[in-house]
Amino acid sequence: IAAWIMAYGDGAGAVLAVGKGVGAAEEAVATLAERGVRAALWDVRCCAPLAPQMIADAAAPGLVVSVEDGLADGGVGSAIAAAISRGSPDGGPTVRVLGVPTKFIPHAKPDAILASVGLDAAGIVRTVLD
Repeated sequence: IAAWIMAYGDGAGAVLAVGKGVGAAEEAVATLAERGVRAALWDVRCCAPLAPQMIADAAAPGLVVSVEDGLADGGVGSAIAAAISRGSPDGGPTVRVLGVPTKFIPHAKPDAILASVGLDAAGIVRTVLD
């Protein structure tokens, strides 16, 4: 299976998560649901090629957030944004790519680093609500 839908949304948004980001995304989607925001959640199991059904589903909402613990620039999120844009005649929904920035990051425990760059559940929730 190239992608797995873990939660169905109401069409307002979708979160597409890769690898370690799936756990944080699952927690974020649950928090959003408690606040009345029902986002779809996809576990991106295969990064290349991307699952056409996942891209088509993600292209419908007004916001797509990709989450990965890899580099934001040139990573899977960039490929997701490009695929959604190509498949949408009007350019598609807004896509926010969450990943590790290409800059020096001070040494810390992995969870602290991910939180510092918005890749924890709270950061994902902030991104969706902003």
